[in-house]
Amino acid sequence: MSDFDWGYTGGKHNYGLWDGARLTACLSSCDDVADPVCDAVACTARPLPPLGLSANGLPVCLVLHVEEGTQRGTFDLASGALSLPVTLRADVPVQTPVEDVCPRCSGEAVGTRGTCNSGQRQGESCTVEAEMNVPGPNPHYFVSADCPPDARKLVASIPFAMTLTTGETALAGSHPCPGQTINDACGMGTCTVDCSDHIATKGGINQTCCSNDPATPCFPTAADSSGTILRNGVAMSPTPAWPTPAPSRSATGAVLAGIFCSPSVPDASVNILYGLPGPGALLLPVDMDVHG
Repeated sequence: MSDFDWGYTGGKHNYGLWDGARLTACLSSCDDVADPVCDAVACTARPLPPLGLSANGLPVCLVLHVEEGTQRGTFDLASGALSLPVTLRADVPVQTPVEDVCPRCSGEAVGTRGTCNSGQRQGESCTVEAEMNVPGPNPHYFVSADCPPDARKLVASIPFAMTLTTGETALAGSHPCPGQTINDACGMGTCTVDCSDHIATKGGINQTCCSNDPATPCFPTAADSSGTILRNGVAMSPTPAWPTPAPSRSATGAVLAGIFCSPSVPDASVNILYGLPGPGALLLPVDMDVHG
């Protein structure tokens, strides 16, 4: 199950991410028989499909661009372990109406053709790249980078720099992000309740919540909590198993984890509701395909 948490208030926590979106890394300096550890750089030229979020009646449709990799990470052909530095540039338009958070592609499944129902390319052709659910009156979306939101509603374009990893990633310390002045929205409570057994209504994963309000998720960065945001990925060994020579390998069941700092945006209502500047974190289940 995927999970996306953004900002210190908890209003944009526990969202599920899309199913079907593709992220590409370019591999080098490894082979099928002698050296399984590849250099890896992000090389996804096409924007990811729009990602719809809605909190307290304020809908946002993020368009994430993967900046070309300048930092090198690693990918292990034998174990499936990945460490990939990436910077996602998030275009942030505030959308209306609430029932149409992101433009939809009218195709009936991932990979099918359709037309954009709204946005910058309304009425033009598209191919469904992913599907997602966004809380609201019409929750199911088929989305495509062919159908970006209306650029006139853009309020900011901000970077999310992180390392996506199949291992453990952490961010420690009170007010861990530049400009952050508040750790959480727990008020007189503490961010200390394990609420992982509570079902998240937004499709993501509950993790830590406020002691005085278990319905409010939070990042435990304050001194009276654990003081650390922690996320754990999962590595899965690709098949055919290295060092068997193969034109391609695949692995299912892997999970990428990432933690980042988000700056504020020019729209004060977004900053107040989401808690910006502040941390963000994600868990992204992935199926890996490796091609020679």
